[in-house]
Amino acid sequence: TAQWFMAIQNPPHLSCIAPVDAVLDPYRDWAWRGGIASTEFQRWYEQEIREAHAYPPPGTPPRYLEFDLRLQQLEHNLPDSWWLVRTALASLDQAKVPVLQLGSFSGTLNSWMGTLTHLDSMPVGTHTFISAAGTLLDKQLFLDQELLAYYRWCFNGKPASGPALQPPLRYQPANTEVSRSGTGWPPANINFTPLFLQVASETAVTNGNLMPSQNNLNRSSTELGSNTQQDSVTFRTAPLQENLDLAGPLRLELHLSSTASDTAFSAELYEEIVQVQFPNATPPIPTFLNPDISPDMELLTASRQILVSSGVLKASRRALNSQPGSNTQTDYSYENPELLAPGRVYRLDLALDPAARQVKAGSRLVLKLSQISDASLRRSSRTDTVYHNPQYQSRLWLPLAANARLDFAAEVEEIRNNGLETESSNSIFI
Repeated sequence: TAQWFMAIQNPPHLSCIAPVDAVLDPYRDWAWRGGIASTEFQRWYEQEIREAHAYPPPGTPPRYLEFDLRLQQLEHNLPDSWWLVRTALASLDQAKVPVLQLGSFSGTLNSWMGTLTHLDSMPVGTHTFISAAGTLLDKQLFLDQELLAYYRWCFNGKPASGPALQPPLRYQPANTEVSRSGTGWPPANINFTPLFLQVASETAVTNGNLMPSQNNLNRSSTELGSNTQQDSVTFRTAPLQENLDLAGPLRLELHLSSTASDTAFSAELYEEIVQVQFPNATPPIPTFLNPDISPDMELLTASRQILVSSGVLKASRRALNSQPGSNTQTDYSYENPELLAPGRVYRLDLALDPAARQVKAGSRLVLKLSQISDASLRRSSRTDTVYHNPQYQSRLWLPLAANARLDFAAEVEEIRNNGLETESSNSIFI
């Protein structure tokens, strides 16, 4: 945010600026993302600001900051005037210098991704570059070809050439070597396509399917929370037949009821890549080390999951400024929380971070839906029911390229999942 405020101040010696991972709206995109108090926001202040001042480099006297950011976060849990003066978004039109804003689809600061929803509010002369790499400033090729070229153009009189002729938006989808360009976000010619959440049987309560069409024969709902032994459920597609290009906002349309007046959910979308398949005739290790080789060993598969996008939403903050359409992004109002009536079915539109990625043929899409809590929910007991049936069609909306197809392989046998899940949020081994 401070980087944008520098541009807004227009100091006389500032010729141009290139903000990196700069947050425009700290309330919506960082401190209270999805209506949930962000622990990452607190960690940033305590470790990178407060502790850094208390333990400075040798020779520098320590400073002990008394400002209590957590207290301010709790007191200002709605987008009030306290946040307005700290939000660069409202003052972007005051920036007069050229701007090259930089971000990444693979970075750790997902709060920056909200900036993509504000590209139409950028000052004239702003260019946006989004890399597939997670650490832009560590990439020498990027520094030479992009950032250095931009500053050379800036300090050489800003001619009507080079960076000035670049399109307003350039981005590199993750998992590819290509670059794409456009005039705004979402990209043009995006086809929003649903995958329906389904659970096949009464016993498979922790695993379900993501299907291109609704099936009336499946389990109609899934319970999460106090009255069950689970707080999450995972949905998988069949393997893709061909590469699939995603680029744009992602949205999970949920239909649910709760025994409480408020609840919250997280959604994580992964690409699951098959790494090893153990054939029956070739045991993976010598038989004297593993004498009990199962006859169905070919069903055991090792895989890796790579995070594509994620999002959170508190039910009381579900109100939208406008209903999501075929080419719009989820825009929460946040200003007037609306509690739930216990037992009533509601629709929640859970926004996942914008993403651009090519999902490779043979991979699966995996959606993990979890009931979560913040400080206001942690002490309450609640059971949530997620509906996935013809009347209440919970579904994941994917932004596909206009010529892309959801083409899945037919599966005769279900892969047996009896492996070990790691502590990492980015990988799982089966």
